[in-house]
Amino acid sequence: MASVSSTTSSANSSSPTLTTTQTPMILLSNISNLVSVKLDQSNYVLWKYQITSILKAYAILSFVDGTQLCPPQFVTNSEGTLQENLLYQQWISRDQGLLTLINSTLSPTALSLVVGQTTAHGVWSILEKRYTSASRSNILNLKMDLHNIKKETNDSVNTFLQKVKDARDRLAAVGVQIDNEEILHIVLRGLPHEYHTFSTAIRTRNDATSFEDIHVLLTADEQSLKSSIDLAKDHSHMAMVANTNRNNALFSYQGNRGRGRNNFTRGRGRNFNNGGRGNYNNAGGNSGNSSGHFNGNNFGNFNTAQSYNQRPVCQICGKTGHAAIDCYHRMDYAYQGKQPPSKLAAMAATYNAQTSDQSYWISDTGATDHFTPDLSTIPDHQDYAGGDLATVGNGNSLPITHIGNSQLKASSHLFQLRKILCVPSMSSNLLSVNKFCRDNNCCFQFDAHQFKIKDLPTGRLLYSGPSRNGLYPLTGVHQPLLHQPHTSFSSLQSKAVSSSLWHDRLGHPNNQVLQRLLPLVNTTRSNKTQSTTCTHCIQGKMTKIPFKNSVSHACKPLEVVHSDVWGPAPVTSNSGYQYYVIFVDEFTRFAWFYPIKSKSDVLSYFVSFTHTMQNLLSQKIKILRTDCGGEYTSLEFQSFCIKNGILHQYTYPHTSEQNGLAERKHRHIVDIAQLRKLKRDTIGIHRKNKL
Repeated sequence: MASVSSTTSSANSSSPTLTTTQTPMILLSNISNLVSVKLDQSNYVLWKYQITSILKAYAILSFVDGTQLCPPQFVTNSEGTLQENLLYQQWISRDQGLLTLINSTLSPTALSLVVGQTTAHGVWSILEKRYTSASRSNILNLKMDLHNIKKETNDSVNTFLQKVKDARDRLAAVGVQIDNEEILHIVLRGLPHEYHTFSTAIRTRNDATSFEDIHVLLTADEQSLKSSIDLAKDHSHMAMVANTNRNNALFSYQGNRGRGRNNFTRGRGRNFNNGGRGNYNNAGGNSGNSSGHFNGNNFGNFNTAQSYNQRPVCQICGKTGHAAIDCYHRMDYAYQGKQPPSKLAAMAATYNAQTSDQSYWISDTGATDHFTPDLSTIPDHQDYAGGDLATVGNGNSLPITHIGNSQLKASSHLFQLRKILCVPSMSSNLLSVNKFCRDNNCCFQFDAHQFKIKDLPTGRLLYSGPSRNGLYPLTGVHQPLLHQPHTSFSSLQSKAVSSSLWHDRLGHPNNQVLQRLLPLVNTTRSNKTQSTTCTHCIQGKMTKIPFKNSVSHACKPLEVVHSDVWGPAPVTSNSGYQYYVIFVDEFTRFAWFYPIKSKSDVLSYFVSFTHTMQNLLSQKIKILRTDCGGEYTSLEFQSFCIKNGILHQYTYPHTSEQNGLAERKHRHIVDIAQLRKLKRDTIGIHRKNKL
């Protein structure tokens, strides 16, 4: 017993003192209150932070991180016999309790990773390797996730910064520390343009800024932006009225066209104006409230609407957020209500003089006919004898004075405009899309930025134009209808037509057929002898696309060997050979020739060739390139290549060009054989003649 006591005391002195085994059980009963999350793919850092603090508090972290080793199961007593160690039983009990505690905090996905582990340390190690992999690819992915974080429109500042912090914590878990300066750069780069002022202020600071300071400052800036937006919504109506009166006072807008008295948005128009269509104005014969007042309330002073926001106010359009130098209407003198500079006016006058003959037609899918207020656009016109009236969108009926036909030349194509109705009361030319498509056998294609007119039978593009102010205008020059007499076929024949045009008309014949047909038509002498090269003939009559030159070349002997079998020969040799196989080295272009009696002998000759090359050159064949013949695809041939480490490459079916080195060698061998045969026959004939 004395030896047992000494062994126990020595075990206790070599390891930390063990507490009672009830600690894991107590934790297990309260684990749902202590650990608020279950471990999954996205919250390992948070889970580890909570579980580690609990294990440290109860001094049992050494069991899961491997520092508390398992004591021996049996110890030797004073009598020299083995007996069970009580410390081992306590260690096992506590370890299994910790194993149950950790497993209770895992999600089903994480729990499936640790199935089969019998100790708490084993489970802890598996989870660390799985979720804190220090591999280069994992670190690169985590860094990319951190740098790609952006503040979305619907995200708050707290959500955005929490994403940054989570990504930073995941990198810290794998041993990569990100300093505050880099985090500051990532946060500023991920902010939208609304926080440009905040980003500028932070970048100009000389002292270092921690992540917590960024959080506080950015949250305050977010609240300030929200307050400004809410206040702007509450005063939007008042601000727009003040901006309108302010613009009237500065630029004296004129031209109040329309009916009505001092009402907002009466008639047709898109701006705030007092009465009908036109621009901003509040002057000139209007009764009711005076300029600068609305319903008896004085909004002439703009400072009341401007006090809530200290951002700059444009002096041109009156809107906040930009200065006059950046205003969209800075060069729009019509919007500003003043005369443009003399140079611009002269340029505009010159352009209008040059394009005065252009006609401007607006494409209208709802119009039943073509309408124009200008009689000069109808060269071939006559008085309208009918009693019909043209009904427009507001319900008014307008009289029709003339009707006629015209031609519109747009983009080098002549379009027919038939039965154009002249209505002087209209303000612009309306083009009926339905009638235009019927008369010209074409179709329209519209999108948000442009429209196209295409020939219906062939799909050829006839006209393309941009969309302007929500409309699709067609611009061209009007030409009168030309009534020419019928042209006879003989007059067409008398004209000199190029041979290339006849080549197209006759269906692209070859040059020999074309030279025989040209004298039958009345072309010029130069066209008869002209030799044309038609690229469409070359491309259309090709039976196979040309192959590109190979970019891979062998760098040493036997690196790539080409092989192919030729035969059967029309005549069997005296030794019974009908075939031959060749092996061509790509680097040296040296060829080995083996006559064979059948294709099944290819394997035996290839084995002999391989051993011979290894003996002579002390090198092995690396790549063998052949076609897909049965002599090369047999199981024995493939097994030999695999056994000797030879990469066997096959060409595509019916693509002998990929093995062109062997195919060209075939032609060379056959040509030499035929030449020798012809020479031998010639020598035999000479000998007979001499005899």
